[in-house]
Amino acid sequence: MANLVEVRGVTGVSGRQLVPPEGTTAGDDLYRQIFERNRTVQLLIDPATGRIVDANPAACRFYGYSREDLTTRKISDINALPPADVTDALARAASGVQSRFQFQHRLASGDVRKVEVETGPVEMDGRVLLYSVVHDVSDRHEAEAELNRNISLLQSTLESTTDGILVIDPGGQILTSNQRFAQMWRIPPVLLEPGEHTKALEYVRDQLKDPEQFAARIKELYADPEAQSFDVLEFKDGRVFERYSMPQRLDGAPVGRVWRFRDVTERRQGEEALRQSEEKYREILAGIAEGYYEVDLQGHLTFFNDALGRILGYRAEEMKGMSYRRFIDRRSTRDMYRLFRGVLSTGQPVGYVDWKILSKGGTPRYVSASVSLMRDEQNAPVGFRGVVIDVSERRRAEEALRESEERYRHLVELSPDGIAIHREGRLVFCNPAGARMLGYGVDEVLGKLAIEFVHPASRHFAADRMKTILVGKAVPFIEEKFVRKDGSMLEVEVGTMPFTFQNAPAIQVIIRDITERKRSEKLQAVLYKIAQTASAVEDVEAFYEQIHSIVGELMYARNFYIALYDEAADSLSFPYFVDEMDPTPLPKRPGKGLTEYVLRTGEPLLATPQTFAELVAKGETDLIGGPSVDWLGVPLKRGEKTFGVLVVQSYTESLRYGETDRDLLTFVSQHVAAAIDRKRAAEALRESETRFRTLAETAPSAIFIYQGAG
Repeated sequence: MANLVEVRGVTGVSGRQLVPPEGTTAGDDLYRQIFERNRTVQLLIDPATGRIVDANPAACRFYGYSREDLTTRKISDINALPPADVTDALARAASGVQSRFQFQHRLASGDVRKVEVETGPVEMDGRVLLYSVVHDVSDRHEAEAELNRNISLLQSTLESTTDGILVIDPGGQILTSNQRFAQMWRIPPVLLEPGEHTKALEYVRDQLKDPEQFAARIKELYADPEAQSFDVLEFKDGRVFERYSMPQRLDGAPVGRVWRFRDVTERRQGEEALRQSEEKYREILAGIAEGYYEVDLQGHLTFFNDALGRILGYRAEEMKGMSYRRFIDRRSTRDMYRLFRGVLSTGQPVGYVDWKILSKGGTPRYVSASVSLMRDEQNAPVGFRGVVIDVSERRRAEEALRESEERYRHLVELSPDGIAIHREGRLVFCNPAGARMLGYGVDEVLGKLAIEFVHPASRHFAADRMKTILVGKAVPFIEEKFVRKDGSMLEVEVGTMPFTFQNAPAIQVIIRDITERKRSEKLQAVLYKIAQTASAVEDVEAFYEQIHSIVGELMYARNFYIALYDEAADSLSFPYFVDEMDPTPLPKRPGKGLTEYVLRTGEPLLATPQTFAELVAKGETDLIGGPSVDWLGVPLKRGEKTFGVLVVQSYTESLRYGETDRDLLTFVSQHVAAAIDRKRAAEALRESETRFRTLAETAPSAIFIYQGAG
């Protein structure tokens, strides 16, 4: 720090002190000029603490802070770097190791600007500070980035084209070229370095049949910077290039020249081969089944083969010179005109397009025709040619197939059976019946894994079925269990077979809901068991237990009881009562419970919490016993008279009863009532016989029974 100068207490790098003239303070004035009045952003920073000691007005305007705000901050408050990195940068600047930095500074507005900082140590009032000049380079960085992007895009474009590109300056010096140019001309890369082009030009000339003409054309174009050019270059080895040249412009003025080379060797060879084999192709055309045509630019037939005459129904002499309009209906004429005009303007052929035409006599036919442009030796358009294929039979077959598919679609859509298709395990089609069975909309099931709908108890069967299908065998209908959207179980018959869907292998599944059939089978079995139990079980308690077990096969019946009404005694008893919440009630007089409501109305009742609340509000019933989620009671009748109630109930939200359960229990209750009636009648008969036997055996008089006349 020996080589420093003091200016207003600041020592610089000039090596001597400034002495202010009499009456003025030269240091203060110099400080104001180089710091206060300078429009460049300047900061004085304490490298030890990072605190901003001073900031000139330009810095205040740039950062958006007042001088007081800036001098209360540390440089790390506005530097986007982590504080540790800022401290390290301060140390490098203070030690003189580094004087130029690239940072991102935060403004008071929250914006972040890219800055370039030139900084170095100065001495002020006996302490070393960093004098930092800050340049906002955000716009420059953005311009450089945009320039780099444009250069990259231009380079990518040059390299992606199939043409060889060469760019030279007005003096003929190479500016740039793409790799395709070097490949086409087989030039070593070293000869294409920007600069001298003489060696590259000599290398190129040696490959051409007419190098003098090549050089002369280049000289002509160099002499006229505005000229454009196209010509064909022939090589000694048989290759043919098309050469295009146009001026490179900057702000409308030519600043160089762009050369574009296209290898047309194969195309030229093909054209030559085509000309040489024209007669051979004419013979081939005469023998093919497809129609071939050539028309002039006005659409009049100039050449055609016999097959075209057969398709259109005309003799050759009738067709010569005919306009294409004779074969096209009015609606298609404009479309065909546009098609030919498009081929003429672009020169690009059009592949097969389907048309409806009119053969001789006005009979409609369908053809598929191609169109390509014909050119003369000067490459001028002279007409069109193409192939015409009679697709009338195919169209009829396609229409029949479409109708068949439409019928099949209607059949599938209206089928009462579920029909689904899955590919790679996921559903790609499902008809409405299949979605309804599962409780979904059609759109909801598509894309889901098919195995998701199979009940866990049936998934091993489904896996075996898939293995069979994968070897190409159909699987006959088997019974399985599926899972509905609401979690309930669905019993089904499932048949599967290999299938092709949208040209890919898939599996078709037919789903038949057998829930009602299974319920009917189970109901028949239950009714048989009820009848068998009534005749086989002597003990009444055991009989009731069997009834409980039988009902449990049809629905959830953990909580089950039978209530019987004795009209003579006006008493309601509970000869069988199983409940997880309440004990067995004692016989009582009928009150206002749900049991008495069914007994009173003689109608089945499914009492959900809402239904029960409505009955209580109407005064029809009171809460007796523990509150259940669902209470289902059905009357036990003798003719039209109700003598009891059969009840199941649930205390669990996941176990609910529905209308199907109500109807099923009502149906079963009729048979249970008859069985109970028979059981009670048999019990009463046994009691009567016992009383009679006791009376007879203990009577003091002789008692005899005789039958017959005497």
